[in-house]
Amino acid sequence: MYDESTLTLVIQDGSNLVFSFLYDPSKLEPELKFGKKVKGLIYLVGDDLEKVELVNTEPLKFMGQKIEWGVFQCTVYFQKIPENGGYIVKSLDERYEYLSKKESITSEISRENTSYMDKNDQTMG
Repeated sequence: MYDESTLTLVIQDGSNLVFSFLYDPSKLEPELKFGKKVKGLIYLVGDDLEKVELVNTEPLKFMGQKIEWGVFQCTVYFQKIPENGGYIVKSLDERYEYLSKKESITSEISRENTSYMDKNDQTMG
């Protein structure tokens, strides 16, 4: 879903790397259209994907609210699956601010996945 031409190494600290990217608007599902207005950061620790952070680079609408530039943040944390070397989403944190009747509202949502099952109903990760 990301635009490969925008993938850029922004930090290299030993074996820790951070890449930035933008989404390709033509590949986003309608419910993810806010992705056109965010920048992503991919954090690699050694050979492992640690997290992906998203921050809005311009005002956007999210969950029916108008979110100003820079106040939408979403961080997705990953866990490596030993069985096949892939990754599953371990947890997700969202934080955004908006105005409601001239009052500033901050919304924070945290989600944690407790288990994933494979096609044979075996726990993964």
